[in-house]
Amino acid sequence: MAVFVVFQTTFFLTLLSLRTYQSEVLAERLPLTPVSLKVSTNSIHQSLHLQWTVHNLPYHQELKMVFQIQISRTETSNIVWVGNYSTTVKWNQVLHWSWESELPLECATHFVRMKSVMDDASFPEPNFWSNWSSWEEVSVQDSLGRGILFVFPKDKLVEEGSNVTICYVSRNIQNNVSCYLEGKQIHGEQLDPHVTAFNLNSVPFIRNRGTNIYCEASQGNVSKGIEGIVLFVSKVLEEPKDFSCETQDFKTLHCTWDPGTDTALGWSKQPSQSYTLFESFSGAKKLCTHKNWCNWQITQDSQETYNFTLIAENYLRKRSVNILFNLTHRVYLMNPFSVNFENVNATNAIMTWKVHSMRNNFTYLCQIELHDEGKMMQQYDVSIKVNGEYFLSELEPATEYMVRVRCADASHFWKWSEWSGQNFTTLEAAPSEAPDVWRSVNSEPGNHTVTLFWKPLSKLHANGKILFYNVVVENLDKPSRSELRSIPAPANSTKLILDRCSYQICVTANNSVGASPASIIVISADPENKEVEEERIAGTDGGFALSWKPQPGDVIGYVVDWCDHPQDVLQWKNVGPNTTSTVISTDAFRPGVRYDFRIYGLSTKRIACLLEKKTGYSQELASMLIHILLPMVFCVLFIMIVCYLKSQWIKETCYPDIPDPYKSNILSLIKFKENPHLTIMNVSDCIPDAIEVVSKPEGTKIQILGTRKSLTETELTKPNYLYLLPTEKNHSGPGPCICFENFTYNHAASDSGFCGHVPVSPKAPPSMLGLMTSPENVLKALEKNYMNSLGEVPAGETSLNYVSQLASPMSGDKDSLPPNPVESPHCSEYKMQMAAPLHLALPRPTENSSLSSITLLDPGEHYH
Repeated sequence: MAVFVVFQTTFFLTLLSLRTYQSEVLAERLPLTPVSLKVSTNSIHQSLHLQWTVHNLPYHQELKMVFQIQISRTETSNIVWVGNYSTTVKWNQVLHWSWESELPLECATHFVRMKSVMDDASFPEPNFWSNWSSWEEVSVQDSLGRGILFVFPKDKLVEEGSNVTICYVSRNIQNNVSCYLEGKQIHGEQLDPHVTAFNLNSVPFIRNRGTNIYCEASQGNVSKGIEGIVLFVSKVLEEPKDFSCETQDFKTLHCTWDPGTDTALGWSKQPSQSYTLFESFSGAKKLCTHKNWCNWQITQDSQETYNFTLIAENYLRKRSVNILFNLTHRVYLMNPFSVNFENVNATNAIMTWKVHSMRNNFTYLCQIELHDEGKMMQQYDVSIKVNGEYFLSELEPATEYMVRVRCADASHFWKWSEWSGQNFTTLEAAPSEAPDVWRSVNSEPGNHTVTLFWKPLSKLHANGKILFYNVVVENLDKPSRSELRSIPAPANSTKLILDRCSYQICVTANNSVGASPASIIVISADPENKEVEEERIAGTDGGFALSWKPQPGDVIGYVVDWCDHPQDVLQWKNVGPNTTSTVISTDAFRPGVRYDFRIYGLSTKRIACLLEKKTGYSQELASMLIHILLPMVFCVLFIMIVCYLKSQWIKETCYPDIPDPYKSNILSLIKFKENPHLTIMNVSDCIPDAIEVVSKPEGTKIQILGTRKSLTETELTKPNYLYLLPTEKNHSGPGPCICFENFTYNHAASDSGFCGHVPVSPKAPPSMLGLMTSPENVLKALEKNYMNSLGEVPAGETSLNYVSQLASPMSGDKDSLPPNPVESPHCSEYKMQMAAPLHLALPRPTENSSLSSITLLDPGEHYH
């Protein structure tokens, strides 16, 4: 025993010495510095891929080591990342590690180095870091090509809200480069004379075809080139919601979920996210072909519990949710089927249905709903095994019902199945209530004219389709005599001619099954033209409030009747025997229409007695008239005020003042060749060569050719029209013109102006007028004679007539006019009107007179 203890002690001491020696050898002699470091680039993922080895490791031995890695950018002193990488290293093993850069690799040169340390428990402390490996330089700018401008990264895919760094590389530092994000200029940081970087924080989703970024290089105003990229920004992949699985037949599990926002992008850069089902107990996995549901086949073994993990994945990330459940607790039954109705009558029916079989001894809970006209009337719950049956009672006759049923697992309720329904109609029954009947009686000598009215039964009491109404008229004075009338529906009235006996009238409603209870009314032999005082009442928005005195004696009720407009249909309302007031309201009441109400009392013998009459308007047309008239009055007043204020404008528009001839706008249009500034025509402007009087009344007092003899003053009248026509064609004076008298104006004799208005003797021959002198002498003689004639005009008669002048289309006597006359160039425009005295005498003609004729016409005579 002692020998064994000594041997064991010696063995452990030797082993400890050997391991201490081995550790010292490895620590002091083995070069653990990483060697053969190589760095490659992946521009798509913007990553550096490192591979290296560690020499002098013990053969067939695995050691845990830690590698510290440094990455610099642009120059070795600019360290941008430092990190550790732990792994188990085998002898002569090539190690790999990747690093993703936020800056595109094309935009800067990168440098990588590393060192290592032993982190294995088989080697005692202390452990020391090895020396750094040499810097490994990585640059991809040399492979860009010969372009002027480059923008990176190309077609990068990021999530919405991410931070992205882009950059451009410009070959020519003399170029001015501007960069734009969706048309908006962005500003960055210059890394070196050729490279500028831009940090885009929390990039938004703009469109599924990507976000446009471009840069433009220019010198002065000259563009040297444009280069751009598309940044693909996808929606953030959401965690699936409402993940659930259920079975309908214990053969298939149907799993569903809400996928949330679709992260697919255009041009197939990123398709829709994919979904995978993983079941942990069985280790089975299935890639789902739909975005929101997936079926899982249930195996025939005894697995009852399932643990599902749903994994959502796209190019950028993964999301997962988990559910754990027992299969028997997730049963979602299929719809019931074969819904039928048996033994249907007027008030009862038996409903039957079936369910799909699940497992032995499976109990179903079913729910039944009874609907009438879209409204749920009743709800029942029943437990069944395979076939279901339920007795429906207390149904209404001749009514169509809709009944539906759904079922669920009664042991472990998960959810109801979908509804299965069917319609059925109960049979008809005899009407259950007597029709509401009233009458209108007109008493005439020897008979009564009775118009009988009834209201159609409600659906609740008709119990089917009413086919006809039976009216039985029985003579109470002669019981052996009765009459039956059958009136087809939907008629609601009939007219009866009765003699002066008392009659009982019975009305019943009939359908295919039977008749309703009878409604009885009695017509007395006495006339009903009872005189009662009529009372005036006022209607309200709610209708008419009526009240009456209670009837002495026994009454079984009261009836109020009236006529609805515009149909003029008799309406009535039954009131109980203990009620002496009611409110009559209906939408048929119209404003401004008078309504007459009659109140009857019904005796125990069913005889109606008129008690009171009331009349009134639901809304009197008088406020209404105020509402109509007041706006009309205001409108009339407003129009009158406007007319008063605008009276001057109305006067000028409707009956303007007669224009002053000396203020006529036509003066601005008159132009004369000799004197363009001449506006008012003087006597010298129109030299008369001939005067033609178109019409002349009898008894005119005139002077002819300078004679002082005149006619009586009572015979003086004014010529209507004077035509002055020249006979000389070569005179140098103004051209011929036509003068006519304007009777509108009659000014004082002080008004100046004269143009050939010459009263002459009706007996003067035309030849005698041709003895006048030249036009100049005529004008002088006219002026002289005019002044002399003023002395012969009695006081108060020295007035002037206005004579208007128009251009004569041609000269000479009208009868001798040439066929193609030439228009005068001088008197071709309208002249201003001039005043001529009423008693003007022409001078005596001379031998050298140039006037051809002066003609004075009798009434009705015309010379042209």
